[in-house]
Amino acid sequence: MGLLRTSALAYAGVQFISWTSALDAALMLRSWCLPYRYAMLVGVAARFFPLMQKEYTAISQSQRVRGLPTEGFKNKIKALPPTMFPLLYRALRRASDAALSMELRGFGRGKERTFTKELSLRAGEKAGITLLIIYTAALILYTII
Repeated sequence: MGLLRTSALAYAGVQFISWTSALDAALMLRSWCLPYRYAMLVGVAARFFPLMQKEYTAISQSQRVRGLPTEGFKNKIKALPPTMFPLLYRALRRASDAALSMELRGFGRGKERTFTKELSLRAGEKAGITLLIIYTAALILYTII
């Protein structure tokens, strides 16, 4: 039962990450009074992960072309260092470029940051949340009784 609950939570987290845009996630964290410097990290990471995935695919394909065996579990484990070190180098280089770009554009200069979009709940979302709360309360009452 614990494994099932953990799997359900992990699945819900993955769904949230895949359905929520980086800006909406940053705005949500900002509405929870998290400083904008930390809230923006979510947006930067959400944009950074697909790029790293593409880079890892390119590195692993280039290592395969050079003759690195990747068939079987043992070979995949042995192939990690030759693929991860170039990926780490590229990630550090990309992070350095992003940090320099943000610094040159004045990120962090002011205490507050303005956003072009405002986060607010629509009527359908409020109705869905209300139904979810009612359903959860009914489940809790059903398990107690």
